[in-house]
Amino acid sequence: AVEAVPLSQETIHKSLKGLSKTIDGKGFALTQFEVTDQRIGDFNLLQPYVHLRYVNFSNNEITSLKPLENMTYLLSINFSKNKLVNVELPALQFLQIMDLSNNRLVAIQDMAMPMLRVLKLGDNQIEKVERIEGNVALKVLELHNNKLTTCQGLGLSTLTDITLTGNQIQSTSGLETLVEVTSLDLSANAIAALDGLPKPGKLTKLTLRQNQLPGVEALDALAGTELTEIDITENPLAEGLDRVKVVRRVSNLKTLNSSPVTDEERVASREPEAPPPEA
Repeated sequence: AVEAVPLSQETIHKSLKGLSKTIDGKGFALTQFEVTDQRIGDFNLLQPYVHLRYVNFSNNEITSLKPLENMTYLLSINFSKNKLVNVELPALQFLQIMDLSNNRLVAIQDMAMPMLRVLKLGDNQIEKVERIEGNVALKVLELHNNKLTTCQGLGLSTLTDITLTGNQIQSTSGLETLVEVTSLDLSANAIAALDGLPKPGKLTKLTLRQNQLPGVEALDALAGTELTEIDITENPLAEGLDRVKVVRRVSNLKTLNSSPVTDEERVASREPEAPPPEA
């Protein structure tokens, strides 16, 4: 195992930069700090540097964010590739970018950063995300390669981008309010039901590769959406797929499984569907 080392005063002095006027205008302070790939575990010595705005500790051995508590002017923090198991932070009122990807986080709860725009949580072990509505400015939420089984609590109406590939999600229910998202990739999950997608909304592209959609009837839930492009390859329903049946259910469709919808398919889709043969 890698042996963690504490942050030293010497490293701090070498790594501070970005001289700027303090927020209160009464003096000057160094506002940027960056130490990557140094096996740092404990960074308590950084606590007095309350004027920091940019902190980057990516690829270290850090297990706690507690030393950041009083850095109320932080704008951006990067703690990707560390050993964090939870996020214990007060509501940092100016924080806009937080990268906590590639850690050991299992849950995100009660986080509220009023100016946070980008939250990167990919490649953790997150099983649940709860009560994050307090992040009223959030635009980008990355949650790929975690252990989520549900989308409940993720449908923040401010989001323009959300990544959810590589989880264990079983249903899209909970995403009804993603009214600003234009493209949604849910590949490599366990989705069998498509209830709860935003309609009306801006969603035009939906990628559902490697899921568990059982039959073409599962796509009935897409009626009323604005979708023009979907990918449903590597699902049970993809075997011997009748493309016309898909176009019939998703009326605006232009591209299915990376191939353009043909005029013939569109014309055929206007014919009523033959009832399934009686058993």
